[in-house]
Amino acid sequence: IGQAAWTSLDLSYTTAHDTASARWRAGWRLLRHVSVGPEARYDESGEQNSGRVGAFLRYDWTAGEISAAGGFAETLTVKDRDRAFYGTVNLLLQF
Repeated sequence: IGQAAWTSLDLSYTTAHDTASARWRAGWRLLRHVSVGPEARYDESGEQNSGRVGAFLRYDWTAGEISAAGGFAETLTVKDRDRAFYGTVNLLLQF
C-alpha cells in the first residue's frame, strides 16, 4: 500500500481434518519495525464455525516477527453460539 501501510491475507485448508481458515490484517507502521491495525479471522471445522475481530500490535525484523492481538470472538455450532474475548501471541520465524 505504501511506505507506512500494508495488508495481508492468509488462507489455509487441510484435508486431514477438513478444516479451513482465513485471516486478514491491515497494518500501519508506527515505527520502522512496529505496526498496529485491525484484524479479522474466520475458521471452519465440520459443524463448528468461528470468527473474530480485533486489533494487533506487530514487531518485525529480518528473520521474522512477533505479534500480539486481542478482540471479540464468536463460535457457532449447530446447537449453540458462544461469544467471548480472545488474546493471542504469535511468533513467526523465516528460514
